[in-house]
Amino acid sequence: MKRKRVLQFTLAVTAVILLATSPALALPQNQLPDTREMGTAPLRIQVGSNASVQVYHEQYMHGAAYGSGASGPFFAIGTDVYGPLVDAGAYVNQLTAVSHEGPFGAGTAGDPYRIVTTQRLSGSGTELTVVQTASYINGRSYFQLDWRITNDSGSQTCFKFYHAADLYFADSDSGIGYYDPDSGAVGGSTQIEDWFMVFIPRTPADHYREAGYSDIWADIGTAADLNDTINDEDIDNGAALQWNICLQPGETTTISDLWSFGQSGEAAIAPQEPPQGAVDVWLRDSPEDDGSVPSTQNNAAWWTSPDIWVRNQRDGGEQHQNPIRDQENSVYALVRNRGTEDAHDVRVNLYYADANQLNPLWPDRFTFIDSTTIDVPAGAEVTIDPISWFPSQSGHLCLLVRLESDQDPITAEGDVPGDNNIAQRNVHGVELQQHLFGNTGRGSVEAILVGPPDTASHDIDFIVNYPNRPPSLSIYIILPPELLERWQNAGGTLAGGEIEGERIRATGDSETAIGGLPLGPGEEARIKLEIEGPTGEPFAFGAVGRVDGEDVGGNVYVYEGLTPSGPGAGGAPLGVFPILIGLCCVGLVAVALLVGVLFVLRRTK
Repeated sequence: MKRKRVLQFTLAVTAVILLATSPALALPQNQLPDTREMGTAPLRIQVGSNASVQVYHEQYMHGAAYGSGASGPFFAIGTDVYGPLVDAGAYVNQLTAVSHEGPFGAGTAGDPYRIVTTQRLSGSGTELTVVQTASYINGRSYFQLDWRITNDSGSQTCFKFYHAADLYFADSDSGIGYYDPDSGAVGGSTQIEDWFMVFIPRTPADHYREAGYSDIWADIGTAADLNDTINDEDIDNGAALQWNICLQPGETTTISDLWSFGQSGEAAIAPQEPPQGAVDVWLRDSPEDDGSVPSTQNNAAWWTSPDIWVRNQRDGGEQHQNPIRDQENSVYALVRNRGTEDAHDVRVNLYYADANQLNPLWPDRFTFIDSTTIDVPAGAEVTIDPISWFPSQSGHLCLLVRLESDQDPITAEGDVPGDNNIAQRNVHGVELQQHLFGNTGRGSVEAILVGPPDTASHDIDFIVNYPNRPPSLSIYIILPPELLERWQNAGGTLAGGEIEGERIRATGDSETAIGGLPLGPGEEARIKLEIEGPTGEPFAFGAVGRVDGEDVGGNVYVYEGLTPSGPGAGGAPLGVFPILIGLCCVGLVAVALLVGVLFVLRRTK
């Protein structure tokens, strides 16, 4: 075996005397200071105060990372890199240790072992607090790592976050690269492929790489993007995952992955359920939601959370109101805990997006508003103190709430129905423009359908539903002309509608479905919805985007009857003031004509 370049830990190594319980579980000689240990079989995990991690499998003497734990979290801010290690090829700045606690828990499914390490990153124009939680349930061949990262600076901070290790698995310093595209897992196997070790991203990663260990450290040391490749030769290897993150001031995010072992690739990536504690904080995605995942089991509209609502005043009301532009609105959220233990320090993060897009992509199209922290007792529900929001735009908006909890972390980032820590509410107040005569009005809204962010084009269905439409109300759907032509040429389907020139009139009893809209990756289709009907009757309708039979996003549009403004408002029936204005206009025209006639008669005398 070739000689490794020396890896030095940034924290000074102190001499310690340790007794091994068995030769197979002997501890490394260069033990880290303040190392905490948890687990017995099949894994035993050690976490250093600098956030380095070493893990021992019961069948092997040596740890699965080189030395005393050549693994850990790394941050690249510009060209500055922060993390627990210094390598001969790249300088890594150290983070400041704040606390190192644990192990907590009993190692059971209801109460996993946990070691919690808190550090501060100060420099490069930013301040981050990083809380790493390692969780393990005895008897499992994997454990979970969560990193809760908070931006404590006064401006937006963007950085690359890596989880990386110099692999030393199955008592060998070499391995063959392994990657599973379905789970995003990356790692390596032994030369004869009888053991595999992988990192499985619970939070979808942006990049990955398995290569020579020095190549992995060089990528991180130079703040490079991992190149999404593996090496299929037997080499002295390392592996890493990368996430690209931007945080607004005060914003928190959690990155999670599993470190897993198995005697085949399939066995190593099999664990899809992370260690779960006795805390389960959640919000409803729809009135029918009971906290089960996914919340779309009954085909419920997951973007209509009743546990998120807006009030125009800070009055504690529970009835949702449409937000008013350029003034303070108050956003409330009802946070629940269906677990058996109290939830402490749950961070409630609030975001908004332009919800004209039926499926706004997380996190690119969301803007952080603010956050608050609460405790939720077991089996209880708590309404947060309202978060102030000053929306700078009108129209359709999407509110998103993410619950950050060390006891119950987010495991399906960006997947609202797939993680009950996340909930979304879309609503839109449609203002009808009252006709000059009579009590009818007309209005329009825009829905933006977005193609899925992958490399293939998709046929997407667009559904407008109106189960309680007043008989006298008309709805028209107007596709972009180029998309309308593409859809017709592709043989798209139409149910519950009739094509009238360049628009589609809704004729169904409760919905109109336009099937097979051909959209490329990330392509935006701006679809206009026009409504015309009585201004005195409240009405709501929805728009849904659907791919392969699964709802990928939607909007709810609401309008109410207009109330005339000006003298006498509130007592006169709809249509009176427009009629009076019309009569006045007619009178003025008549006077003008009379003056004109008199002028002509006078000239002819």
